[in-house]
Amino acid sequence: MMRDHAIQAHRLNHSAVSATHCEECGDRLSDARRKAYPGCTMCVECQVDAERRNGRM
Repeated sequence: MMRDHAIQAHRLNHSAVSATHCEECGDRLSDARRKAYPGCTMCVECQVDAERRNGRM
């Protein structure tokens, strides 16, 4: 688990521009999420759902 987190953190594109709203549900993305995951396009709930659908969790 720690290894997966380290790999994910390494892959983050820190210069990417994050969306302001979730591409799935349309809710506004929190500033904390946008700062923690540059380039994010989904809120936490939708991201978790997407990862479950894709077998990542």
